[in-house]
Amino acid sequence: MRTGGPNGPISILSSPGWVVGTTYYDLQSNGSTGSRIVMDSLGGAHFCWIGSASSQLTPRYRYYRFLSENGDSIPAVQLGGGTQSGFGGIDLYNGAINHSLRDIAVLGYHDASGLNDIFAFDSGRGVGSFSYDISGFPEGAGVCIWPSVSIDINDNIQAVATQSNVETGRLRQHIYSRRPFGSQNWTSPIVIDTTYADSPVITSSPVSSKSAIVWTSPIFQDSNQYDNDLFYLQSIDGVNWNIPGGRTNLTNYAPSAQGDTTLRAFCDVDAVYDFDDNLHLIWNAAYVTRDSADEMVVLYRSALFHWSAASGIDLVYEHPVREWPCDMGAWNLSIGKMSIGVDADSNFVYVVFTRFDPSDYADFDTVYADPNPCGGDNAMPCANGELYMTWSTDGGDDWATPVDITNSQSPDCLAGNCDNDNWSSLAELVDDHLHILYIDDKDAGSAVFGEGEATENPVLYMAVPNPTRFLGGCLYIPGDINDNGDANGVDVSYAVNYFKGFGAPPPVICADCPNPGQALYAAGDVNSNCQFNGVDITYFVNFLKGVGPALSFCPDCPPSGR
Repeated sequence: MRTGGPNGPISILSSPGWVVGTTYYDLQSNGSTGSRIVMDSLGGAHFCWIGSASSQLTPRYRYYRFLSENGDSIPAVQLGGGTQSGFGGIDLYNGAINHSLRDIAVLGYHDASGLNDIFAFDSGRGVGSFSYDISGFPEGAGVCIWPSVSIDINDNIQAVATQSNVETGRLRQHIYSRRPFGSQNWTSPIVIDTTYADSPVITSSPVSSKSAIVWTSPIFQDSNQYDNDLFYLQSIDGVNWNIPGGRTNLTNYAPSAQGDTTLRAFCDVDAVYDFDDNLHLIWNAAYVTRDSADEMVVLYRSALFHWSAASGIDLVYEHPVREWPCDMGAWNLSIGKMSIGVDADSNFVYVVFTRFDPSDYADFDTVYADPNPCGGDNAMPCANGELYMTWSTDGGDDWATPVDITNSQSPDCLAGNCDNDNWSSLAELVDDHLHILYIDDKDAGSAVFGEGEATENPVLYMAVPNPTRFLGGCLYIPGDINDNGDANGVDVSYAVNYFKGFGAPPPVICADCPNPGQALYAAGDVNSNCQFNGVDITYFVNFLKGVGPALSFCPDCPPSGR
């Protein structure tokens, strides 16, 4: 696929999107992916990411870029900070008090060389000329970095950060602070919890003064980043926080035991308020058990969950694979790095996440010890990720079958030729499209942790048509052959009966597809070759068994919505 944009680079890629920039530093977050893309009120897109121009992965900096609603773009801007600045997030002023500030970007990130957080303020909408608050953010009991940032409806800057000056594997504090609109000062830090993982994110309501923090907190049966419940804390006015009494444990997972499995929240979480002022949370969880020495065993099995006060906890998706010939790399489960957004018109919610597949992993030298394996001491091949999306039209009770939106499998790839799609961020505001920023890592695994080789990786922006809005084209869900709103084994039976001649044809047929004058039962073309036949049924069955790639669709006749 040829990609590029106004004033931007041109590349030949398998993974789809517009090239915002490139980076050798593939890892964009340890835990929660956070907000690295935000859409403004005019339809412009504001991006940020960690970038390094060196295969040595240093120096590294925070970068910003803006793409207008008309397709105009400024070049990528390297933000101020030390030579190890990086992890953080982005949001925009609402202009509630001073309308001239509307849609101006504010970025929070850490300056690791000075061990402090920096906040950057653009001089105008998409200008790329920043002023900086370098030393104002409080430290708490220790230096706190990895900030998550949200600007509330009153234009107060809300932020949480995590203590860094402790050894790996030790408990670290998470602190909250706020910079009120019009002030140059941050409020005194409040410790919200002490945990083993860099998970906290903060979000604010688009229709009220509410803000909420969500994170994973230790159960303390074991002392590691896997052994967690999911917590959240909400402020009704964005000012007063009831700590510790307001902290809510949503999961209360059971103790793990030998011969049994239970769930544990990992360190990937996200949160969003819908336009009815309801809070939605998502998180991934690992299945764990215990061995004969009564030590935790983290299984290669994970699931994705959603919670709201109205729906309670619902399963969004569980990975069907249990046995893996490869590993997902540091700080990844087989499902992870997810983010959530809301359609302002319908109030439907959408989730984008990384899903790894056991048949798609990088070349691995089994004769000579591979120098850059994944899996730590297990020394396994590094898996390539794909980005998936799913959505709910009833507030999170029910979820559509996830759809592969990058569809760029690259099994047995060599360094520089892989398409490991990971570290995505979905803009909270969904319109006619889902707006996504992600990394097309050209060698699977994270080079930051010695997994795979350091490669120059495209930072990609992808606008995926909103599947719940009719944007023209053909209305269907890939694999939903019987058109009942889901894709499952019933659709396989429906197609088999049709091919045997004693069943009705699929209800949805797409005209002028793949070419003018032709027609296609597009929901059945799950292997994306623009034909519907028995090969698709085999492909579908393999997917349901967890031994084949995801369901796809004819690229000349993509689904436009439902």
